[in-house]
Formats: sequence, structure tokens, C-alpha cells
Amino acid sequence: MRVRVLPLFAVALLLLGGACAEAAHAEPRAIEQAHTAWQEGRLDDALADSVRAVEAEPDSAYAWGLRAFLLSRSGRKEDALQAYERAAELAPTDPRVQNNRGAVLLELGRVGPAIEAFSQALAAKPDYADALNNRGAALERLGREQEAAAAYRAATEADPEHAKAHSNLGTLAWRQGRSDEARSRFRRAHDLDPTLGAPALNLLLVGGPDLSRDELLETLRETAARLDAPPKVRARAYVALAGREAAARRFEAARDLYLQA
Repeated sequence: MRVRVLPLFAVALLLLGGACAEAAHAEPRAIEQAHTAWQEGRLDDALADSVRAVEAEPDSAYAWGLRAFLLSRSGRKEDALQAYERAAELAPTDPRVQNNRGAVLLELGRVGPAIEAFSQALAAKPDYADALNNRGAALERLGREQEAAAAYRAATEADPEHAKAHSNLGTLAWRQGRSDEARSRFRRAHDLDPTLGAPALNLLLVGGPDLSRDELLETLRETAARLDAPPKVRARAYVALAGREAAARRFEAARDLYLQA
């Protein structure tokens, strides 16, 4: 029986870069404090600082983009979308704004509008690897696997070290019966970014002869413990670890892991 690999629908919810022209106009102290609070794990404080930033500079796409990012990370996806819409009104040709707006739309299940947003990002920057990958993820949601694969490949051509695109190509390859290519892609993704978790989990599921099971299991433990990892990835990591405990007849430990999943 073929195991079901874990697809990695990558969304690149990035803070707008410091090169954004709006950065110099947004309230610098509020922006700086929001960044610092986010980096220190103080999301509520970061959100409060982002409110001050948009109140001080309501026409700053940078400030709105920062607030949208923080809202999204707090789980307030609809509010995040509204903030990204405001940022897009202020900076309609900024590919980062359109990419991040599309990422939230995709998380909300609005695949068609998400594809449109990614296409707008790519119209402004055709080699934008994150937008290429995200457009592939959206196309894959619609079952358009050939187009999705082309988008993922374009992402790896634009950025050969784009771990999420490699992982997504591995998922498609495994689904289509190309086991060797799938393992190669998952291995490449894991080497590029071991913190992702999903490539290691997929290697454990499909079999990765060039990667020790101890190394894979350690990665799964780290993934399960990472609060910033996608919930579905963490849950699958817990399930995989629970299965290992059950196989070793450590049933109490397995039960605890299943409960955490």
C-alpha cells in the first residue's frame, strides 16, 4: 500500500523588505518596536505597535504590509487580507504585497483570487521565486498538476535553493509514481532547510536510504516542538513519532503523542 506523503503548500508571508520606499515615511519608532516585539515572540505587543504605525502613516504601504503580516500570524486572516488590500491600493505594483495578499487568500481557500494575486506579483517580477511557488501551490489545489509542476520548476530555476519548491516537486513526483525523483527532491529540500520538517517527514514515509532514521526522527521531534511550524505539519510529526513509540510497545508515550497531534 502506498503511503500518503505530506504536501507542503508553501506560503511566503514575508515582512516587506527594508528597501521599500514607504519605510522612511512610516513612524520609525513604531515600526522598529513592532519588528523587535515580533522577533522576541511578543505578538500582542507587535500588533499594538503596528496599529500605532498605520495611525501615524495611513498612506504607508510598508506599515500596512507589516500590520497585515502580524495579523496573519495571529490567525486573523480576514483582518490580514483587509490590511493587505490597503497595502495593495497604496503600492499596486509591489510584488511582495501582491504575493503576500495571494498567500492569505490561498489560506482562506479563495484559490482563484489567490492565483490572480500571484500573477500580478509575477507581472511585476517574473523571476519572483516565492510567487512562482505559491502560484504552483494554488494550481495544485485545483488539480492542475502539470501547470503546478511547471511553476515549481520555474521557482527552483529562479532560486535553486528554494526548499519549499523542491519539496512540492517531490510531492508531485511521488504522487505520480516517480519514487527516485521524489526522494531526491525531499532530500534536497531537507538539506536546504532542515527546519521545514515536512521534507524529513516525507522522507520517513517514502523511505530515504541516504538519510538515517535517527536523523529523520530528530528532525521530526524538532518540528513537533516548533510553535511557528504549520499545525498540520506538527500534527503529522506527532503522529509519526507516536507510531514509532507504539511499534516499540511504549504505548503510554504513544498515547501522549497522539493526544498532542
